[in-house]
Amino acid sequence: MPDPSKLVAHRGFAGKHPENTLEALEAAFRLGVLKVEFDVQLAGDTTPVMLHDTTLERTLDIKESVFNLNSSDLKGIETLEQVVSWLLEKHDVVAFVELKQESIGNHGLSNCVKKVAEVCAPVIERCVFISFNAAACGLAKASGFKLMGWVLPCYDRISAKVLKGLNPDYVFCDKNYLPEGEGHLWTGAWKWVIYEVGTKGLALSLMNRGVHLLETKQLHELID
Repeated sequence: MPDPSKLVAHRGFAGKHPENTLEALEAAFRLGVLKVEFDVQLAGDTTPVMLHDTTLERTLDIKESVFNLNSSDLKGIETLEQVVSWLLEKHDVVAFVELKQESIGNHGLSNCVKKVAEVCAPVIERCVFISFNAAACGLAKASGFKLMGWVLPCYDRISAKVLKGLNPDYVFCDKNYLPEGEGHLWTGAWKWVIYEVGTKGLALSLMNRGVHLLETKQLHELID
């Protein structure tokens, strides 16, 4: 069994609770998982909210874009400010805060990174900025974040070159993007975080390849 300290709760304990909610984050914490990941989109009024998609259709069955609504209209969607309040009460929790590409495209790169940093400020020592957008990651530390992680779009030579230039503290990668075999992954000062890990067998195999952290929605499958 992987040690709980090696686990990251993907969108909270999303295997048993609604994803990207305080309920899911709290459930992970109660299991003893002190690293949580969640997604951030910016609403129409640029308020950062916990949401993966650009619409509310999948999570709330509402066919409306988050960019067409102000945060006060987003009933059932919690704000990043609410998450920060929760983190202020959970002194040992580290949060991986993923800024989504769609918000960057809608609101602008610099505006999004700075807005997320401003809201995270009270707990920024325990917030790791992450994104698929390498340029956003490049702005993270200048905006106030102490730690930053890049989510790989794929595992290829181009990504390897970008990775070396970016030199993040963490590298996130979908398990399905990894090369086959048991060989170790690209080496560097960063820590590897592999997501969509659902079984103990896969978790142990990845740790043997040098992976530092395992991100999963299925915490109940990895914790005895």
